[in-house]
Amino acid sequence: MITIAALAVIIAAGVFFFTKFNKEPGVNPSPVATSDGSPKAAVKDMTHPTLGKYLTDRDGITLYVFADDEISSDSPIVSKCVDDEFSDCSRTWPPYIYEYKGFPEIRDWKVDPLNQKMNLFKRRTNAYQWTYGKQPVYYYIGDEKPGDIKGHGLDDGKWSIIFLGD
Repeated sequence: MITIAALAVIIAAGVFFFTKFNKEPGVNPSPVATSDGSPKAAVKDMTHPTLGKYLTDRDGITLYVFADDEISSDSPIVSKCVDDEFSDCSRTWPPYIYEYKGFPEIRDWKVDPLNQKMNLFKRRTNAYQWTYGKQPVYYYIGDEKPGDIKGHGLDDGKWSIIFLGD
């Protein structure tokens, strides 16, 4: 016979493993509220000395787009960066996932023109991924600190930072 204490341990372990492993691989974004409770932007820009302005997450980690993603004005967004028997793409290029637990309403973080271009789409894993316009955005696992752009130009130029112009 299982005691109540043993049952509690089994349930706690199950909840831990379910929440730890039942999500899409990727970098978890930091909270979008500042210390005073006001909304924090989803993205910001940085400037590279030779490439110019580009898009990062709110912590300055570079975001990338993938040329093979299906983007058209008359069909749903389809990310081609998935893990399957042929590829482990999203382990190298984790999608920038919207963690809706604890996030303010979407209308609260669209605080400037740059963040007004951010949208969401539902991946086939049911996770919501950020897009810049209609382009899904990703991290590169090789970037170690804010300002790194080690993924730019990889895979014969299919991966690039998101240029913002001047």
